[in-house]
Amino acid sequence: MGAKRILVVEDDPAILALEERLLRHAGFEVRGAPGSSEALALAAEEEFDLFVLDVMLPGMSGYELARALAARDPARQVPLVFATANQAADGVREGFRTGAALYLVKPFQTATLLSTVRAAMGS
Repeated sequence: MGAKRILVVEDDPAILALEERLLRHAGFEVRGAPGSSEALALAAEEEFDLFVLDVMLPGMSGYELARALAARDPARQVPLVFATANQAADGVREGFRTGAALYLVKPFQTATLLSTVRAAMGS
């Protein structure tokens, strides 16, 4: 079995590049998308083992994106992690209602990113 595949959706190019680099270095296969439409296109073409979604995205929020991704294949429940700078309780509750396994609060440390991703994947 190959490396676990992760789709990272982040509209900040610097953060997206950082997350991709850190996760690749840790041995994951990573695809990055700067927005919801790109993420939906990638998810239609490829299967992923985890989604890491920014909450504040242009157009469609991370919560809406999570619902759209889940609706594409309801039988296959892909774990997801929300990455956000917003720690408001309402947002956290919405994320868990949307199916989040965990939350990653920005700015994050490398060890926090990796442990959160591994925990969400159950490894």
